[in-house]
Amino acid sequence: MRTVPAALAALTLTLGLAGPALAHPRTELVPPLSVDLTHASTDNVGFVARFHEHFGSAGGTVVSNDSYLDADGNPQEFYLVTDGRGVFTYDISDPVAPVQLDMLVLTQATAGIDTSAQEDPSTDGRIVLVDGNPTMQGGSNTMHVISIEDPTDIKIVSNLGTTDHTWTCVTDVATGEGCAYAYGRSNKIVDLRDPSAPTLLGTGWKQTTGILGTGNGGGDYTHDMTEVRPGLVMSAGAQPILMDTTDPANPKALVHIGLLDHRSPYDTLHRGPRTWSSLGYHSVEWARQGQDGLIVMGTELGGTASDCSSDQAVIETWDARPVVEALARYDALIAAGSDRNAARLAVF
Repeated sequence: MRTVPAALAALTLTLGLAGPALAHPRTELVPPLSVDLTHASTDNVGFVARFHEHFGSAGGTVVSNDSYLDADGNPQEFYLVTDGRGVFTYDISDPVAPVQLDMLVLTQATAGIDTSAQEDPSTDGRIVLVDGNPTMQGGSNTMHVISIEDPTDIKIVSNLGTTDHTWTCVTDVATGEGCAYAYGRSNKIVDLRDPSAPTLLGTGWKQTTGILGTGNGGGDYTHDMTEVRPGLVMSAGAQPILMDTTDPANPKALVHIGLLDHRSPYDTLHRGPRTWSSLGYHSVEWARQGQDGLIVMGTELGGTASDCSSDQAVIETWDARPVVEALARYDALIAAGSDRNAARLAVF
């Protein structure tokens, strides 16, 4: 389980080597501000505007719920943003002209810590977890459970004496409740079934999946996670792991991409198996709730190497078809009455 023999063959394809078939004509645009990076357009994507209000490594996501409705009574999407100052919501009924609905002060600019905020805010449309201080800049960060059911009136529901750079909502498969639990990238599991009284569990997801290791530069460093679908979460970091989260308090490893699995037949530089000099994958996306045959991952580097200059700065497309097939066999065994642990050992 520590390596991925057939389950995730390392058929990586860096986009920079994709070839002319995927290329689009590029046209430089004049930056709207002198401090801006140069923007570009393609034949199907063009620059419209930027959020001048936000700074640092702000994160955002499009959200909807059953409480915020349009004139016809249908769920209306809104945009959720976090940055070093707090939490923001926007009306995006006109996508090119978003209008701010509300803002909650939750200062994340703590002395000695960058203003990186919750880079990838994760939510079920009801609540979102954001670390910060609601009263003053320079205070201690604390994890806050924020209600966004009414995006025009964002509220703090509760807080918990812990922090993490990214939090990922995990569904309780038994009840169907989204964000019933949350995984912190550094190993934490928080029980959120009662959002007004979050509880930090004593055992983390790295222990239950067996990847607890040596930290940065290899081993168990993780930056973020993605709930592919209820019951299935994949991490991004030095050694990404796909886990069964049917029991969110006790996730189990299914597939583990080891450090030596990163050899690509499409790599024209003919680099050997990758051992990260720092950090690893920054994020992971798997379309169609894990039914797509491709997984896309991008790296984040630290230290003296920038994300644009190192040969480890890549966006990679992985062949996930063997895993899709394995998951189908796994689900079939469980549906036929097999014990989940026995099915996992038989398939993976």
